[in-house]
Amino acid sequence: MAYTLKPIERLARELSRLPGVGLKSATRLAFHIVEADDVSIDGLVASLQDIKKEIFICPVCFGYSIADGECDVCSDHTRYKGSICVVQRPQDVFVMERGGYNGLYHVLHGIVSPLDGVGPDDIKLKELFERIRDNDINEIIIALNPSVEGDATTMFVAKSLTGTGVKVSRLARGVPAGASIDYVDDLTLSRAMEERQVVVC
Repeated sequence: MAYTLKPIERLARELSRLPGVGLKSATRLAFHIVEADDVSIDGLVASLQDIKKEIFICPVCFGYSIADGECDVCSDHTRYKGSICVVQRPQDVFVMERGGYNGLYHVLHGIVSPLDGVGPDDIKLKELFERIRDNDINEIIIALNPSVEGDATTMFVAKSLTGTGVKVSRLARGVPAGASIDYVDDLTLSRAMEERQVVVC
């Protein structure tokens, strides 16, 4: 029987539940925590406790907020209020911010996936349509992962908004900047061809 220490094994098991952390990495982290000084451990524990107490869901966009109310984006009067960027998860907001987008967001907390039993009523689509109806929104930008489920969700939103005068667009797809065509996968290359743009001189 292999020699183990139950507290380390228990901590490693908990850490391995984090996304992207396997049992071996979790075990290394657990041993690192054991060897760390008390100040470091106290800071880690306090941070973990604080994040559960201080992070809320914004009642408007359903992204993360550091107050029990509107998030910084929704309450920022300098942002363009005519467009809403639709994302799947709250963390996707921070990814889109890096691209320089200056409008509003709406977090679906999932995507339509009939095989997984997730329909339009199971995610925040009703709330999205209510925001569009109650505000002067002229464009919805769909920023979902390029997958069958992401495309199904995109098409559902587009069809639901047909005839409303609201423009529905999605992120461009294609060959990444600096990539060699030799190494681009078939699906990406196919979508790049489908969504090619006219060269204007």
